[in-house]
Amino acid sequence: MPKANADAVILDVLILSEKHRRPAARCVEDVVFYDYRHAKKLTLETRPFMLEVFQKTFELQEEAKATNSKRRDVLIEQVRALEKESWDQNA
Repeated sequence: MPKANADAVILDVLILSEKHRRPAARCVEDVVFYDYRHAKKLTLETRPFMLEVFQKTFELQEEAKATNSKRRDVLIEQVRALEKESWDQNA
Protein backbone atom coordinates (compact mmCIF):
# COMPACT_ATOMS: atom_id res chain seq x y z
CA MET A 1 0.00 0.00 0.00
CA PRO A 2 1.49 3.36 -0.96
CA LYS A 3 2.28 5.54 2.05
CA ALA A 4 2.16 9.34 2.34
CA ASN A 5 5.91 9.56 2.90
CA ALA A 6 6.75 7.50 -0.21
CA ASP A 7 8.92 9.21 -2.81
CA ALA A 8 8.76 6.29 -5.25
CA VAL A 9 6.71 3.24 -6.17
CA ILE A 10 7.65 -0.05 -7.80
CA LEU A 11 5.33 -1.22 -10.58
CA ASP A 12 5.47 -5.00 -11.05
CA VAL A 13 3.57 -6.15 -14.13
CA LEU A 14 2.90 -9.60 -15.56
CA ILE A 15 1.76 -9.64 -19.19
CA LEU A 16 -0.23 -12.73 -20.13
CA SER A 17 -0.64 -14.21 -23.59
CA GLU A 18 -4.26 -15.13 -24.24
CA LYS A 19 -3.24 -17.05 -27.36
CA HIS A 20 -0.63 -19.19 -25.59
CA ARG A 21 -2.33 -19.09 -22.18
CA ARG A 22 0.85 -18.36 -20.28
CA PRO A 23 2.98 -15.44 -19.12
CA ALA A 24 4.55 -13.56 -22.02
CA ALA A 25 6.59 -10.93 -20.16
CA ARG A 26 7.30 -9.45 -16.76
CA CYS A 27 8.15 -5.79 -16.25
CA VAL A 28 9.42 -4.03 -13.15
CA GLU A 29 9.53 -0.25 -13.09
CA ASP A 30 10.75 2.06 -10.33
CA VAL A 31 8.88 5.38 -10.53
CA VAL A 32 10.29 8.31 -8.54
CA PHE A 33 8.13 11.37 -7.84
CA TYR A 34 10.09 14.43 -8.91
CA ASP A 35 9.33 18.15 -8.88
CA TYR A 36 11.15 19.64 -11.86
CA ARG A 37 10.35 23.21 -10.82
CA HIS A 38 12.23 22.78 -7.54
CA ALA A 39 14.67 20.14 -8.85
CA LYS A 40 14.05 17.63 -6.06
CA LYS A 41 12.18 14.46 -5.22
CA LEU A 42 8.82 14.84 -3.56
CA THR A 43 6.64 12.60 -1.45
CA LEU A 44 3.04 11.63 -1.99
CA GLU A 45 1.97 13.66 1.05
CA THR A 46 2.65 16.78 -1.03
CA ARG A 47 0.21 15.51 -3.67
CA PRO A 48 -2.79 14.05 -1.77
CA PHE A 49 -4.76 13.38 -4.96
CA MET A 50 -1.94 11.11 -6.21
CA LEU A 51 -1.81 9.26 -2.90
CA GLU A 52 -5.57 8.63 -3.05
CA VAL A 53 -5.38 7.31 -6.61
CA PHE A 54 -2.42 5.03 -5.87
CA GLN A 55 -4.09 3.67 -2.73
CA LYS A 56 -7.40 3.06 -4.53
CA THR A 57 -5.58 1.34 -7.40
CA PHE A 58 -3.69 -0.84 -4.91
CA GLU A 59 -6.97 -1.83 -3.19
CA LEU A 60 -8.56 -2.73 -6.52
CA GLN A 61 -5.55 -4.83 -7.47
CA GLU A 62 -5.68 -6.68 -4.17
CA GLU A 63 -9.39 -7.40 -4.69
CA ALA A 64 -8.73 -8.66 -8.23
CA LYS A 65 -5.86 -10.81 -6.95
CA ALA A 66 -8.12 -12.42 -4.33
CA THR A 67 -10.91 -13.04 -6.86
CA ASN A 68 -8.55 -14.49 -9.45
CA SER A 69 -6.74 -16.63 -6.89
CA LYS A 70 -10.07 -18.22 -5.96
CA ARG A 71 -10.85 -18.84 -9.64
CA ARG A 72 -7.40 -20.35 -10.15
CA ASP A 73 -7.85 -22.66 -7.17
CA VAL A 74 -11.22 -23.87 -8.50
CA LEU A 75 -9.74 -24.53 -11.94
CA ILE A 76 -6.78 -26.42 -10.47
CA GLU A 77 -9.12 -28.62 -8.45
CA GLN A 78 -11.25 -29.29 -11.54
CA VAL A 79 -8.18 -30.28 -13.54
CA ARG A 80 -6.98 -32.54 -10.73
CA ALA A 81 -10.39 -34.20 -10.57
CA LEU A 82 -10.38 -34.79 -14.34
CA GLU A 83 -6.85 -36.16 -14.26
CA LYS A 84 -7.62 -38.47 -11.38
CA GLU A 85 -10.78 -39.65 -13.11
CA SER A 86 -8.89 -40.47 -16.32
CA TRP A 87 -5.99 -42.12 -14.50
CA ASP A 88 -8.35 -44.28 -12.45
CA GLN A 89 -10.10 -45.47 -15.61
CA ASN A 90 -6.81 -46.54 -17.20
CA ALA A 91 -5.62 -48.46 -14.15
